[in-house]
Amino acid sequence: MNIKSKSSLILAVDVGNTTSAIALIKNGKVKKTISFLTADSTQEKIIKILDKVYYKKLKIDGSIISSVVPAVNELWLKVLKNSVFITHKLELGFKNKYPSMHKLGADRIANISAAVLKYKAPMVVVDIGTAVTFDVINAKAEFIGGVIAPGPKLFLDYMHEKTAKLPKIKINTIKQSNPAVAGNTANAMKSAFLYGYPSMLEGILTSIEKQIANPRIIATGGWASKKLFIRTDVIYDKFLIFDGLYRLWILNS
Repeated sequence: MNIKSKSSLILAVDVGNTTSAIALIKNGKVKKTISFLTADSTQEKIIKILDKVYYKKLKIDGSIISSVVPAVNELWLKVLKNSVFITHKLELGFKNKYPSMHKLGADRIANISAAVLKYKAPMVVVDIGTAVTFDVINAKAEFIGGVIAPGPKLFLDYMHEKTAKLPKIKINTIKQSNPAVAGNTANAMKSAFLYGYPSMLEGILTSIEKQIANPRIIATGGWASKKLFIRTDVIYDKFLIFDGLYRLWILNS
């Protein structure tokens, strides 16, 4: 990523609803990442994970935290003192036309900040995690808004949790060879996901394209996969959020 800065080594933290990830970033390049369940967040757990990410003898120039889970914010700030903490009040590195920035998730802010630097507008950033977010940047490289839908796991888990008899389905048991018309309950749920979820993503993207012509589609997030998209021109950017966190640290440290 083309960011002009002095040599730096930082810790970047992405606290998501389901999973938290810590990255060691040197001069803008992700060197190491470790993930764990956000529900397991304790001070002892975080310190142990940090010890695995970097040796304490290394001089860390700073840290930055993106969190969409307010309940653990104080815990992280206690462990990583003097961190840059992502809010809409920071220097974000992109032009904004979104009227509700104070409600925009820190992860979306980081994704947008990276995307406008790395890719030519217009574009849609599709972050597939617990929820799937579509962040839309117009041809003037202005963030104008987006769409939020259930993520792949939530799509399946909700049916199990809110009904008496529907089983819990693991995504890794769903095969491309599953027929659309199923012969049992579990396979019927798998069919809905296999054929319905990509259609939902495609339907949302097609609707966005009626407002924004020919956008690049950038996919990221823990569940991002070619299997989830009908179209074949999607760009997959595994570390987009960490690129954004690094850029935001440079802009605000």
